[in-house]
Amino acid sequence: MDSLDVAELEAREWQTQVYLWSDDNLSNDYFRRYLTDHDRERMAHYANYGRVGCFKGYDAQSFAY
Repeated sequence: MDSLDVAELEAREWQTQVYLWSDDNLSNDYFRRYLTDHDRERMAHYANYGRVGCFKGYDAQSFAY
């Protein structure tokens, strides 16, 4: 998901109809690596956005679990 997708949802006025979420774990750096500050800001202010964090993956044993 990037800010263009968020812009499309907003342009269609779907902010109250579409829940936007991202799934994350401690070994993922997608948001910092591929999204711009503008992208992250836009997603953070989307009316129906949530970010889920999974706490496995902080070492090899927990990631394998």
